[in-house]
Amino acid sequence: GVMLLASSTSPSSMSTLQHALDSAHGGAEIVVVRVTPAAAAADSSSSSSSSSSSSAVTEPAASASSTALFDRMRERCAEQRRRCDFVDVHIQSADRAHIGDALCTAAQARNADRLILGFHELSTLNRLYMGSVANHCVHTCPLPITVVRNQKLQ
Repeated sequence: GVMLLASSTSPSSMSTLQHALDSAHGGAEIVVVRVTPAAAAADSSSSSSSSSSSSAVTEPAASASSTALFDRMRERCAEQRRRCDFVDVHIQSADRAHIGDALCTAAQARNADRLILGFHELSTLNRLYMGSVANHCVHTCPLPITVVRNQKLQ
């Protein structure tokens, strides 16, 4: 099966990856997706470089922190002798609904069996006003979804 994992620049992404690595059975494929607004891609395309990893795609919109996180995630996959594919998805708006829709679309395009998301604590006001990507996906994505709480990893 295929597990699609949503990555952000938050520490919860490492917890989410570890959950996927721990729960992947047999030859399960892990696909790590980073969603980037198209405006950021245009702004940073001249300053970023392509990754040399065979399982990575070019990262034209990657911020330094996002690229560093992807590198740490690649290292974690290698430490555990798991092949993980890393994919960028570009969207027009950074709106949480657009991010959630892009993740669900990417999961369906990769024939994922489930979508794995990290959980960010939001204040009550932010939750009421903006919601969250995880909340949007849970309510709109037709795939099974696993939401992982952030845990401190070493």
